[in-house]
Amino acid sequence: MKYLVNGLIALLGVLGTGAVAGIGAILMAGFEMTGSCFEGACAYTAVFLVFPLLWIGLMAAFVAIWLLIRRKRKPRATAT
Repeated sequence: MKYLVNGLIALLGVLGTGAVAGIGAILMAGFEMTGSCFEGACAYTAVFLVFPLLWIGLMAAFVAIWLLIRRKRKPRATAT
């Protein structure tokens, strides 16, 4: 059961960060934040540069947060 839940969380993380990266790349290209849009160059920049870099960054943040949440703390010894 634990492996199924972890697999679903990982799948949700990959799909969710990919969707957010895609929407972010589309918005950046739409507002011409990726450079000059001469002959559609901003779309190519968004697809081949912004989207992969944004996705990698978001996945790294997702994995870091996921590991921080799952981290098990060692029980402290109580003084008696």
